[in-house]
Amino acid sequence: MSKKFKVALSVGVLLIAVGGLLLYRQSMPTRPPVEQNRVSTPPVAEGAKVSWQLFQSEPFGFSFRHPENWQVKNTAGDANTSSAVFIVSDPSEKVARSPNYFVTPEYLWITIKPVDASIGLEELERLFYDDLAVIEKQRITFAGMPAGQAFVGGINKGSRNIYFKKGSMFYEIAVHLDDYSDALKPTIDEVVGSFHFN
Repeated sequence: MSKKFKVALSVGVLLIAVGGLLLYRQSMPTRPPVEQNRVSTPPVAEGAKVSWQLFQSEPFGFSFRHPENWQVKNTAGDANTSSAVFIVSDPSEKVARSPNYFVTPEYLWITIKPVDASIGLEELERLFYDDLAVIEKQRITFAGMPAGQAFVGGINKGSRNIYFKKGSMFYEIAVHLDDYSDALKPTIDEVVGSFHFN
């Protein structure tokens, strides 16, 4: 066999192998994007009754309502000395973080941190938000108090953070926009809107 023939044969075999691989890959079904891999209970039909439950934090003196099938994980400590995080989620819902890794979405995080009582809201805003990818900030009234609202960039939609100060405690309610579908937005808004101090 001549050297030219061997080279031509090798190139031909290589082209057939590459062509076969391309045909095989095109015939494989495509995966939907990760954010569409939701496994959940069907949404509540419009007009259907949702049963609500009241969550109360005695140490921090606040409460809010949430659907009774949701859970609130509480890492609360002593209101005078430590921070706390309350995580609101629906254990029946799962969101894919990768093709084979599903997690329970965390709709809300209510974070409480002790701060110097003399620090104002603007200074707290600089301390907690200057290093984040804030898209928009605005002043609002929340639970009857002056507050701020920041939309922070994230993987997809990011989060909507409502923050305010009561005494020597800094409160932040972070709504994780990536973790719920648009159909749940009214329910999430109702949970946030029900937050109040006892």
